[in-house]
Amino acid sequence: MTADVVRKGVETALERLQIDCVDVMQFRWWQYQSQDYLDVLEHPMRLRKEGLIGEIGPANFDASHLRMLIKDRIEIASNPFCFFLRDRRRARQSLARVWAKPNTVSTA
Repeated sequence: MTADVVRKGVETALERLQIDCVDVMQFRWWQYQSQDYLDVLEHPMRLRKEGLIGEIGPANFDASHLRMLIKDRIEIASNPFCFFLRDRRRARQSLARVWAKPNTVSTA
């Protein structure tokens, strides 16, 4: 995904919502076989510096991939994810430890 594609998506959202800045832009990535998402996240970070995005929130990232974002110094504000009582995989992961860092929020 190129910087132009990301910029166009953000600009389209701004136009449709008739706002100057998206408060939190969620970032979804479905296939973790490659680490391309680390490079792609640089694009919204640039738009954040320009004032078009307030915060960046990866969506549905597991603990190991959140650690990679933090290690790569990606500034993230939230990580909404699905949690089902019958599916305990999220409970076994260490998401709580990852989010024990200051100024971070995880929602289920």
